[in-house]
Amino acid sequence: MNLAALYEALLRDASAGVDGAALRRETRNLVRGAQGRHATALPFTDPPKSCRLVVAPVQPSVLLATALAQHRAAALALLPSVAVEDRFVTPEHQLHVTLFHTGRTGEPRPLAAVGLAEEAQRVEALVHATPAFALSIERLLLTHTGVCVLLYQPLCPTPLVFRERMRAAFPTAPEKQAVILHSSLFRLMTEPRAEEVAAVQRLCEQATLELRGQELRFDKLWYILETALPIDGEVFELPCEGQPA
Repeated sequence: MNLAALYEALLRDASAGVDGAALRRETRNLVRGAQGRHATALPFTDPPKSCRLVVAPVQPSVLLATALAQHRAAALALLPSVAVEDRFVTPEHQLHVTLFHTGRTGEPRPLAAVGLAEEAQRVEALVHATPAFALSIERLLLTHTGVCVLLYQPLCPTPLVFRERMRAAFPTAPEKQAVILHSSLFRLMTEPRAEEVAAVQRLCEQATLELRGQELRFDKLWYILETALPIDGEVFELPCEGQPA
């Protein structure tokens, strides 16, 4: 998987601004928040526990967390045409990097209790055999679908190898999987004005100069029985290889 090529394509698409049609397709499963509140997730209508995934929880340093919060607030302030209830903001404690889905909304994989327990055991074994790893921040970007993402570069093959091992272990998992390494800071549910998008893109370029190269370490993963976005549901914390339980 050539992440550099994927990121170049994202940057190229983003340079044309936010694509309203693409934005609407991406937000069809989300609902507006109450007046004056950020948009909230629509609970999945799929069978219970049929949407499951493994993520790497982002736990930045205090300085980096502060910087990310400031950049996100500054970007949102540049989008006055998007109402607060049309901004889907990822809570800081749910910031994550998605690694693999064993079931997802739109492609659910219902399992009986025995099958669910077997899957959990296989996931746990794979995580326990996966060394801790680090990611380096590549850039901050507002995509053409209206998502402000933090893109990463892997500092070792581990996260990509883990995805390959999960695919081998779960061949009937959904075809659609995350292919880049990223965290979503916020998602817009309505199309902003072109001049606002341009201002946010300039801010992202400036933020990228500050953030690029900063490293995040991951020594545990989360296995989640997801009931709503973003990663709401039962969360099981699994330590990586050699880490204390």
